[in-house]
Amino acid sequence: MLDQNIEKLRQSYTEVPYHSQAYSNSHPDRLATLGRIFNLSPASVENCRVLELGCASGGNIIPMAYYLPESEFVGIELNEGHVELAKKAASDLAVKNIQIRQGNILEADISLGIFDYIICHGVFSWVPESVQNKILSIASENLAENGIAYISFNTYPGWHMREMIRHMMLYHSNQFDSPVERIGQARAFVDFLAGAVGQNTNDPYVSLLSNELEALKNSGDWYVFHDYMEVVNKPIYFHEFIDRADKCGLQYLADASFSMMFHNDFSNEINNTLEQLSHDIVQKEQYMDFLRNRQFRQTLLCKKGRNLKRMLDEEDLTGLLVLSSITPENGTIDLSPGQIQKFHVPDGKFIETENTIIKIALKILKQNWPKAIAYETLLDSCVKELAEISGKENLGSQEWKKELGRGLLNCFVSGAIDLRSRQGSCNDIVSTKPKVSDLTLYQVSNRQSVVNQHHETVNMDSLALHLLPLLDGTNTKEDMVNQMVTLAEKKTFTIYQYDLPVNNLEMIRQSISQSVDNILAALADATLLIA
Repeated sequence: MLDQNIEKLRQSYTEVPYHSQAYSNSHPDRLATLGRIFNLSPASVENCRVLELGCASGGNIIPMAYYLPESEFVGIELNEGHVELAKKAASDLAVKNIQIRQGNILEADISLGIFDYIICHGVFSWVPESVQNKILSIASENLAENGIAYISFNTYPGWHMREMIRHMMLYHSNQFDSPVERIGQARAFVDFLAGAVGQNTNDPYVSLLSNELEALKNSGDWYVFHDYMEVVNKPIYFHEFIDRADKCGLQYLADASFSMMFHNDFSNEINNTLEQLSHDIVQKEQYMDFLRNRQFRQTLLCKKGRNLKRMLDEEDLTGLLVLSSITPENGTIDLSPGQIQKFHVPDGKFIETENTIIKIALKILKQNWPKAIAYETLLDSCVKELAEISGKENLGSQEWKKELGRGLLNCFVSGAIDLRSRQGSCNDIVSTKPKVSDLTLYQVSNRQSVVNQHHETVNMDSLALHLLPLLDGTNTKEDMVNQMVTLAEKKTFTIYQYDLPVNNLEMIRQSISQSVDNILAALADATLLIA
């Protein structure tokens, strides 16, 4: 690709601005946690330097900088419009520990300094090869000795099928001039294809088109334009990416989607075959990508020569924090030995365990949510409760450490728990005058995605969005209910009951009062309340 494509990319993001948002897997805390699990000694996220390549309008990096005021952040972005929006947001929020620079990644060099964490999300596959090589070069030359680089990219084999859809969308939409018209025509063409080939779900082609049509329906125009119709989109096999990283002095550390590194979702027969076929972790994960038809990767890299530990055990949790919002089926936990207990995981899945110490740990974690507990503290609490249940006073922590540690690692793989390197400052109790952060208030007032202290996007309904501006620490619940009732009287929003609008003022007040309680509890649960 010639540099003229870089100019085309700059123009495309001017024509259709990218919806900049937070990506929890790219947060330095996530990177630090996985680094520590695999025997790396990364910098504390409370006092580190972070570089984001392709930071768009700051939706990912600004919340990081806001909640980590003692760390330093630098974002580089090609598009001038995105840069201006990011600078304005940082200025409005008085975030002093961030620099947003407009520039071409190709022009970045060692003068930027050394960084503990380098992030490049949603860029690598969408830029010419020269820029891809520069990204890997920066990830090596500007990375601290124990630093971690996060690079996401579209990958094969999954993108082979999606690439076919992309080519057809481009062939049809390139007949039109304006981006809005091109996006509309691309959507309509895929809709036409899906309808034209029939409804035979046994036909792989029909299934492919139906799945892509469903994905397009659930995606914004900005996503369709930049992911499917961008001038450059070059997926790459995982092993090819790692080969290129190796030439730059980097090695594979981990997948930011930790569970994807393991094959718990395959049968024993498949697992045994994978072990026989794979000579190293890269080869094993490439085979798993084949089996899963994987389309997208979030890969963590570190410097070659770092001695990484691949056989994980309980010692790898030392110094980390554990948290979980997992819910027991039927609301209660049977701690009886050998009694299988089912827990519902936030993503809709569930896990089962009959191990008493794991059941105790999950109970304690749920009680403590949304705050995390130090692994060592959790171990002591579990052993103490286990002693009470068994009637034995002298249960040593060490003999249970292995069982708890390995069980928690399995829970981490399954998504039942999360691990962190820092606590954060969320408030789990609703105060008399609740308060959210200035960042949350700013995001709501500017119609941006709301990002919590776990760097997760929190979905809000209409009522919550009207309540949030009142959570500035000056209003009691009665104040908030009164103001919300006034808004309802002005028809700013409508209260419904059984799908019918409520007009009775007393019923509106009662409904709003209950809703305020529910919303405040949900905000505390989502780590959005700071007081």
